[in-house]
Amino acid sequence: MAFIGSLLLDPSMIPKVRHILTTDDFYCGENRILFAAILALSDSFGKPGSYEQTSNWDVVILRDHLQKTGNYRKIGGAAHLAEIINAVPVAYNAPHYAHIIKRHSLLRQIINASTETLHAAWNRQQEPKDIAYRARMQFGKIMEGETNGKPA
Repeated sequence: MAFIGSLLLDPSMIPKVRHILTTDDFYCGENRILFAAILALSDSFGKPGSYEQTSNWDVVILRDHLQKTGNYRKIGGAAHLAEIINAVPVAYNAPHYAHIIKRHSLLRQIINASTETLHAAWNRQQEPKDIAYRARMQFGKIMEGETNGKPA
């Protein structure tokens, strides 16, 4: 919540954090939707024929965008947007928040890959070397995602 709030308070933070996260890194679906909308607005603003031809966007424009895309109620409406904005006093820590989200995302991916490996081993329907190979591939993708700033 603090990360999204930081971006809403200061959209100029987006270029500093967009390489760290993707929408898949968010656990909460509402935050995935909000981050995707923020990136879409950030990418389109100021371009001819874009959503708006102004140089920047704000919470009102974000709300309008969410309504037009059918996502406003999905994120919790005005109450949730207000809660997010009020959750963070300054936007300065957005990069730090982004790294926290990325770390938690990687941990969830490790847990999921480990759980799949455990289930495969307990089911005993695959050869051990095949299970180990699949686990190695999954963990390799997770590590690639960490180093490239992309989700695994």
